[in-house]
Amino acid sequence: MSTVSPEQRKAQEDAGKDDLVQYIEELAGPEEYPEGDTWLSLTDAARITRTSEAMARRWVTSGRLKVKKEPVGVPPRTRLVRMSDVAKIRPIVDPTAAITGDVRKLDLASIPRQQLQIMEDHQHLLQQVQAMLDAESRREAFTHATLEQVTTRVRELAGQQEQFAEETRQTWRIHQQQYQAFAHRDEEQQQLIQHVRDSLTESLHLLDRSLHQELAGQQEQHQRDVEHLRTHLLDQLVAAQQEWERALARQGQEYHDQVDEVRRDLKEQQEALATLRLDMTTLVEQRVREVLAALEQLERDQAQDVATLTQHLEGIGQRVEQVATRADAAQITALGYQKRADRQESRLEELWKLLQGEITARQALEQQVQQNTPVRKRRI
Repeated sequence: MSTVSPEQRKAQEDAGKDDLVQYIEELAGPEEYPEGDTWLSLTDAARITRTSEAMARRWVTSGRLKVKKEPVGVPPRTRLVRMSDVAKIRPIVDPTAAITGDVRKLDLASIPRQQLQIMEDHQHLLQQVQAMLDAESRREAFTHATLEQVTTRVRELAGQQEQFAEETRQTWRIHQQQYQAFAHRDEEQQQLIQHVRDSLTESLHLLDRSLHQELAGQQEQHQRDVEHLRTHLLDQLVAAQQEWERALARQGQEYHDQVDEVRRDLKEQQEALATLRLDMTTLVEQRVREVLAALEQLERDQAQDVATLTQHLEGIGQRVEQVATRADAAQITALGYQKRADRQESRLEELWKLLQGEITARQALEQQVQQNTPVRKRRI
């Protein structure tokens, strides 16, 4: 017969059961139980799984369901288990069937750890905010420095543009003075040509009168002494003809030399105008290319700040357009010079043709005089 009392046997059985119980102090993390783990009483565990409370207690005593070591509640008699562990043993049928209040679900042991985690998260957030503030300060300093560089560059471009405008105005004044000098020289050439033409006409008239006077005197002398003066008249006629030819040759050579000089002057003027137009066009294109290159470089470097500099760039564009307009006006003026030079050359050609016609008429007059002299001899 056994001498062990029922109370001792029950105590031994309870001690054996306690050896199988497993304890847990922390809830499962999101990676282990994504639905969100929480503490449940054994009664709630039985309700949400639609099992009996005795079955839930057997899960604990057998070690299948881990339990929190310290009970909770007032008085502290409620044993808590994790929902994640209950779900592993039996599917959760009705999560709303739990009746445990929030007080019994309160995890007092986890509060210090949660506070430490909150403080660490707070410190991490403060560090991130401070890093963002430092980065923003550095970005602001960089933006300010970049803006100052852009402002300095814009001022330099404005100074260069103003200097270019002043150089263009000075070049325009020089061109205007050259144009006035060309106009004055053209007027002098016109006066010289008119003087040569008047001198040539007067010389021809004097030669005509002299020839007529000599012919009249020879005719009277021929009436007094035809035979004696015939030889003398022919000699005088030949001498006058030679002198007249030499005079015409000299005047023709002088006029030709003057015409060549005028043509050389016109050619020099045309070359000077062409050189001036080429230089002006090259200068304007070079300035425009430099300005456009500088603007493109500035636009590539400071694309984010282009909105603040739009007005300055528009002003520079307007000045470039003004310079281009002035260059077009200078080119039109140069074309006017070229047309005027062409008109002068046409006038010189017409004057030369007129002079050749007068020379031809003089030669015809000479031939007529030579033809009239033998006829008079035969009549005598």
